Amino acid sequence: MEKQIWNNLLQEIKKKINNPQFETWIKPCELIYLDDNKVVIRTKTEFSKDWLDERYTNLISDTLEELTGIKKDIQFIY
Repeated sequence: MEKQIWNNLLQEIKKKINNPQFETWIKPCELIYLDDNKVVIRTKTEFSKDWLDERYTNLISDTLEELTGIKKDIQFIY
C-alpha cells in the first residue's frame, strides 16, 4: 500500500511541476516511512534534503492530502 501511495504521489507531482524539476529533485527520492501522520523521504544529498525541505514540503504534503484525505508531516532525511 505504501508503494502504491508513493507511486501515485510521484505521478501527481509530475503533473504539477516541470519535468526537469521533477527529474532533478523528486524522482531520485525514496520513501522510507509512511503512516497516518508522517512521511519520511530519503534524498541523495544533504543539499537536496535542504532544497526539498524549503521548496517542496507543502507541495508534497498537499498532494498526499489530496490522495489520502489526511494531512501528513513531511520529513526529509539524508
